[in-house]
Amino acid sequence: MYWIFALAQFKNDNLVFKTIYLEELCNFIHRLGDGLLLDVRTPGEFNDTSMYSGLNIGRLKGAMNISSREINKRLSEIKDYQNKPVLLICSHSQRSRVVAKMLVDSGFTDVTNVNGGLTEFNMQRSAQSACLNELYETGNQFNLLSPAETFRLILNTKDLYIIDVRADSAFQGKTSSLLINAYGHLKNAVNYPLESLKENLGKIPRDKTLLIVDNYGDDSYQAAQTLLDNGFTGIHILFYGLDAWISESENDLRIRESIWENRPDYGLLSSLDFHRKMQEGNKVLILDIRSNTDFTNQNKEQPFRNRGHIKEAVNIPENELKARISELMKYRKKNIVVYAFSGNLEAFAAAERLVSHGFKKVKVLSSGMYDLRWRAANIYGMKDLMNWVVDVPVENY
Repeated sequence: MYWIFALAQFKNDNLVFKTIYLEELCNFIHRLGDGLLLDVRTPGEFNDTSMYSGLNIGRLKGAMNISSREINKRLSEIKDYQNKPVLLICSHSQRSRVVAKMLVDSGFTDVTNVNGGLTEFNMQRSAQSACLNELYETGNQFNLLSPAETFRLILNTKDLYIIDVRADSAFQGKTSSLLINAYGHLKNAVNYPLESLKENLGKIPRDKTLLIVDNYGDDSYQAAQTLLDNGFTGIHILFYGLDAWISESENDLRIRESIWENRPDYGLLSSLDFHRKMQEGNKVLILDIRSNTDFTNQNKEQPFRNRGHIKEAVNIPENELKARISELMKYRKKNIVVYAFSGNLEAFAAAERLVSHGFKKVKVLSSGMYDLRWRAANIYGMKDLMNWVVDVPVENY
């Protein structure tokens, strides 16, 4: 998914250290007592001042901050908690997993990781409970909205003004990247590219609710700051941009399609949608378009990519698909799910090629294979997603 680049393993969960879901977070913190809530992101992330603006996603009240890169050198600062509860959090719950293992190896006896981290926290806090909002604080002067909250904002806000700050080629779906083209755009959005936003400030109404949209969420932060600096208020951002939008479950697809334009000719599947589709038992061709080296866990230059493959997948690398299209012609009217490691553009390019050859029922696993395992490990009720990925090397499990 759009949010998964810090690739820790999940094999230590609830064996070496404990884990909790966000649904358990409020009660856990209220019981933490004289324990430690430790945020292991960088100081910039913790203070919402990171140069990578998309990582400025707030923090939990009362958290202490020691970066995962510094924790080894600063253990003396937390030695008093060696036999007390230590609760760890980061952005995606990957760095915190690494630190959890290190703390246990250093003699800490009661270590717990928050599954999903602050990314999933922001996905849930508006919709789930007032308690999560009470735990949250941020230096940002705008609101981060999950795709689900964005749906509700669009449907229920009459005075909404949507600003798409991508390049006009991305807004129109005419870039050289089929991944970017697959994002489409929100209905009624006005396209003011970030580079020319200042020139168009006079066209933006000051008496309306503003929603800013981009590809991945980072440009939206800069756009929001420009608006704030010029006196605008009531600003919302689609958290992680349209990359998160296309990974939303089909449960909201009917609503999504009514407010989403210039969509691709093929379908998009979230990890949860894939799980449901496979459980239905319909015959599906699962097409893995990664290199054979990745598919067979033989990538020596980037060993983190050796993560197995989806059960019963057929491997045809995207750069070989044109020459091998005849092997798939019998599936032209059947269901095909195309996937890559994560949200790689190769999967979208492969889907586009299949559609151009007359394939009728093509869908892309929008956040890729790794997202199945990330969600299985981090989101309550999704453990079964772990079963779809097989042949994962022990060192990367």
